[in-house]
Amino acid sequence: MKKAASQIIPFSIAMVSAIAIAMVGIMIATLPVPGKAAENVETDKHELYSALFMVKSIDEDNAVLNLINCNGNEFKYDKTEGWNVGDYMTAIMDNNGTEGIFDDIIISVNKEYPYLFRLYEIRYGINGDQ
Repeated sequence: MKKAASQIIPFSIAMVSAIAIAMVGIMIATLPVPGKAAENVETDKHELYSALFMVKSIDEDNAVLNLINCNGNEFKYDKTEGWNVGDYMTAIMDNNGTEGIFDDIIISVNKEYPYLFRLYEIRYGINGDQ
């Protein structure tokens, strides 16, 4: 004896509709919010961190050091006295209250710890001739 289709699938149209609505709701809830993926999303507080840079070039006309880190990100620093192309510096950075690094501010720099600079050079193949 064959069973009727309604006996094989015990779901009602109301149940299928409820499941479909729930699935759509879950998909909408997991979509990324436009604008939240921007480079510089505001955070609640400023945080400090350390960074290591190499002096890539010096703009004597504007008294600006062009710096590069191991990821290839470039920053500018406005005190050129005592620095040469290829010098390494450690820096204390302020995240400027955002998640992205491109608006971070250099708070202070130091020319110490040469062994770190040599490790940096070996690891990333960076030298002052670039």
